[in-house]
Amino acid sequence: MAVIVEFEVPEATLEQAYAVEALTRARGEAAGRPPYVGCMFFATMPTETGFRCTSAWRTESDFRAVMETMLGPDLSSVGRAAVGITVSPVVSMAIPGAHGP
Repeated sequence: MAVIVEFEVPEATLEQAYAVEALTRARGEAAGRPPYVGCMFFATMPTETGFRCTSAWRTESDFRAVMETMLGPDLSSVGRAAVGITVSPVVSMAIPGAHGP
């Protein structure tokens, strides 16, 4: 079942967010696959205290695998961690243009 995942990265700068994104993409490229296997979208937004990430995944296990092997270690490499991770089942989702014009 598809899920929406949300988490915060407190006391982080957007430069750190960009660094994590670059590290995760490079890790995926080095492995010869997309960095976010199973991810349908991933968005990072600034907050007053750091940044928030919201994403949609094909399954919760897809998210957990990426968090464990890529995203989590990459956050650690810049001295940060994801907190307050919530996973919610998706009952309906529309991605305009995803299925053609």
